[in-house]
Amino acid sequence: MEENKEVPLILGIPFLATSRAILDIHETKLMLRVGEEAVTFEMNVEMGVKKENPIASVEWKVKGSKEKAEASEKDKYEVHPKKAEKKSSAWMCAFIFLSFSPFLLTVFFIIDTTLACSELLFQRTLPLLILLAVFTNMTPPNGKKQSLPPNVLGNLPENVIDDILLRLSLRDAVRTSILSRNWRYKWCKLPQLKLDQTLWETTYDLIPPTVKITDIIYQLLTLHVGPISKFILSIFDLINCPKIDNLIYFLSRNGIQHLVLQFPIGNLYKLPFSFFTCLQLRHVTLHRCIVRTPPVFKGFDRLVSLELSQVTICTEFLGRFISRCPLLEHLVLEYVDNANHIEVNAPKLRSFVFTGNIHFLHLKCVPLLAKVSHESTASIVKAGKNDLVNFCKSIPALEHLHWNYSSFRFMVAGPGEVPTRLPSALNCLKHLYLSEICLEERVEFSCALCLIRSSPNLEELQIKGPFDLMGKLLAPVLWSAVNEIPASFSDVTYYHLRAVKIKGVAGAWGEMQLIKVLLAKSAVLVRMVIEPDVVGDQSLKVLAEITKFQRASPKAEVVAYPCYNLA
Repeated sequence: MEENKEVPLILGIPFLATSRAILDIHETKLMLRVGEEAVTFEMNVEMGVKKENPIASVEWKVKGSKEKAEASEKDKYEVHPKKAEKKSSAWMCAFIFLSFSPFLLTVFFIIDTTLACSELLFQRTLPLLILLAVFTNMTPPNGKKQSLPPNVLGNLPENVIDDILLRLSLRDAVRTSILSRNWRYKWCKLPQLKLDQTLWETTYDLIPPTVKITDIIYQLLTLHVGPISKFILSIFDLINCPKIDNLIYFLSRNGIQHLVLQFPIGNLYKLPFSFFTCLQLRHVTLHRCIVRTPPVFKGFDRLVSLELSQVTICTEFLGRFISRCPLLEHLVLEYVDNANHIEVNAPKLRSFVFTGNIHFLHLKCVPLLAKVSHESTASIVKAGKNDLVNFCKSIPALEHLHWNYSSFRFMVAGPGEVPTRLPSALNCLKHLYLSEICLEERVEFSCALCLIRSSPNLEELQIKGPFDLMGKLLAPVLWSAVNEIPASFSDVTYYHLRAVKIKGVAGAWGEMQLIKVLLAKSAVLVRMVIEPDVVGDQSLKVLAEITKFQRASPKAEVVAYPCYNLA
């Protein structure tokens, strides 16, 4: 049977389900039901004789839900059956029109605003577009025959079709092949693909996931043509799939630039040699992989972003991997195994996020590094060869810093190794976030004061207390150190600090002195938020004392959230 692009055949599944549709192929009838009302469409198709110009005409006969009433009778509302049918039909058409209106506006919005509609809205309204194309091509139910106008979907511009496909999931993109000749196998040229659970999850999971994804990958390798710039593979329940190596080899030969590989817990995937031949890569995200760089690997000259999470890689390979990416700007290392000593040599690096346990971290050449987040997850941290002074000195362009308490333990071995302030001030530091810091513990309190004193251009400061104080007070803060706080800030004034948030204030003398100094030394402070860690009257007492502190900024507002015991 030859395809006729002027005859759309698709009715959206969500609408058919909502209208409780009954389709009788033999009788060529379509019944739509809403509530207690029903409308039956009868279709008679007549094809033209001329083969060179086939014409299809559709004749619709609409029957209402009360077909038992004859034309000579009236219903209890004194309405003739024919009029009732017309009224029901009009009501149903109005329902359909209201259903299609949002998507009609969406289509015009896509075309008129250079295809800028949101992806979620587009995915939800695609079935309505299909239905709109069907019903706008139908002859009104007046008994007259009329040839169909040109297919709306089939005549969309190429760039509009491409943008529509990019906003759909791969499953829905493949389904668009049956819309018309102009849409057939358009998805095979998609430059961005995502394979995740939605592709092989069905209502009845009778086929193992490994078989499903193997078939999907085989079809992809067979049918897809053209370059692939972005590819995402996200699997959470796969045991084994030998086709992934072939898939990565296929991507390496099709200009892959953005690659994301996420594998299930407990099943590490060893990257094949073909991965290291993807020389056009710019963004790489690897989850639960084994990385072993081959000796001939010369690096990714275009790589800008690298994210490694729960990846197994030795220290030597990791350092080689990073150093051979000269354009690297964004680096994320989360729970990297077998990498006890990390050396970062990236002259273009601007953002570095580290989470996990490590013995030594060396930022060798990072002159442009502006954002650092270091969260150590070790319960017991040994300082080793790390040095707080040298570490901060190696990142002169630092603007954003996030450290937790284990990071301080990672940098210093004891209270005597923490200087009053750094030899080289952090003049570029604007945002300082210290999490899980106990201001009653000597090392953590000394490190926090050192960083605050050494950051004269701070704009935002956040300090978050620990969830549990057990094991935190290894060395309590001395009274002599607390009494020296005002004098140590005598030559410091913060002319840019506008926001301060301290969470977990217990009313300790060291905490209160720090808050007092910040209020007195912040000339343009706008807002200070205090969240106590004590309850009841003690919480109110702490907040009342803070509100009495002198403020250097006339606009400074102290916002306090008292903690009540609800037990």
